[in-house]
Parts: sequence; structure tokens; C-alpha cells
Amino acid sequence: MFVDKNVLDELIHIYYERVFTFVRYHIYCLQDAEDITQNAFLRAYRHNIDESPYNFLCTIAINLIKDSYKKSKTCKYLSCDLELLPNNLVDLKDISKKDDLKVFLREKIEMLLLEQKAVIILRYFVRPPMTYEDIGKILGRSVPTLRNIHENAIMKLRKEIERYLEL
Repeated sequence: MFVDKNVLDELIHIYYERVFTFVRYHIYCLQDAEDITQNAFLRAYRHNIDESPYNFLCTIAINLIKDSYKKSKTCKYLSCDLELLPNNLVDLKDISKKDDLKVFLREKIEMLLLEQKAVIILRYFVRPPMTYEDIGKILGRSVPTLRNIHENAIMKLRKEIERYLEL
């Protein structure tokens, strides 16, 4: 257990914004996202964090997000910045209605499995983007498994975008 409250203050100062951003991409309600972020820090405070505090905080946060999903099916994916996605997923030069595509893609990302959604968010929307190794520490998965999860998510999204653009 941490003896020094300054450690918690330092963790919050360094990591709060990044952890909150990660949670906010999963949780639509601002108040719920703030609560989950705060609870992640409180739970982390009760443990010794020897290395990778951000990974440890995100691991706690993803477990709290899972609990939130179990309690309420009303969570919505918040934001979608198309410019952050990989070029092989969507070619923005050929798209005239980018705002419509953002809404559509946000809905499709919401429909991904939780692990697929987490990998997409951590790879493309959280800054700085996380490596597969760091994501693996958070989700408890190996790098090859994460690459497979990532590729499956991208393939699903690509198919949905192709259908959307055909309309």
C-alpha cells in the first residue's frame, strides 16, 4: 500500500488526462467516465505500482468499463476522428460527407467486441498511441493475439465502410 499521498497526486498529475481519454472513448456519459477514471486511480493507490503505471491504470479502467457495460447497456462510443485511423481503412480524399461517415463509423466501432474496441482506441485514438506490448499488458493478451484482434476489427470496419460508401 502506498504510504505517501504524494504518490497518488503525482500519478493523477501525470496520467489522469490519458486515462480519462481512454475511458471517455468507451463511455459516453461524462460523469460515468469521470467516476471510472477516479475509481481507477483509487484502486491503483491501494497497490504497489512498480513499473508501467499507465498500463496498470488502464488495466483497472478496462475492468471498470467491463463492469459498467454489464450494469448498463446504454454506453455509447463517444468520438471518432477519421484522420487518426489507418490509411488502409478509409481514404478520406474520396469522401464528401465526412461527418456522416464519422457518425456511421462511431456506431460500427461501438458494435465491435470490447477487446476489439479497446485495441482500436488504444492504437488510434489515445495519444500517444500504444504499442501492442503495452496493450497486451492492459488486456492480458499476447502480441500475436492482439495483432489478430486488431486485424479482425479493421476487416469488420473496412467491410462496413465499403457497404456505406456503396449506398
